[in-house]
Amino acid sequence: MIDREEPLNRPFVRPLIALVLVIMLVTAFKVALDRSGPLVAVDEIQRIASPDRTVDAVILTSDAGATTSVFYRLCVVPHGGTAIHSQSVFAIDKAWHDQPIELEWKSDTLLQVTCKGGRVFCNDRFGQTGSKRIELEYHGI
Repeated sequence: MIDREEPLNRPFVRPLIALVLVIMLVTAFKVALDRSGPLVAVDEIQRIASPDRTVDAVILTSDAGATTSVFYRLCVVPHGGTAIHSQSVFAIDKAWHDQPIELEWKSDTLLQVTCKGGRVFCNDRFGQTGSKRIELEYHGI
């Protein structure tokens, strides 16, 4: 007489079922996140064109929730171009919320950045967009 095992009693079946269930749960979680949008919203709050209107200085803000402070980033992009937070030349958090960053173009290639309070994370002296090099002049208050 041939001894036949129940299909679920075979040694490889239960781990295989567990793996399939984990993959299904991870996929369902990813789909739910994709539909709800990004976990941290990035918003453009200010855009100022250079005097010759070839470059824009753009302030982006992101807020990850109650346990974090609002994060501000400065990007230098071609006039009318899209600002991407990963290409920022200046970044600060814990700034005053009423006017965190003030921008003023001193010339076509010199941008003055003034911040009230805050903790500076990134302060590149120069920004580059295309062939145009922009000098950043930072003033903390």
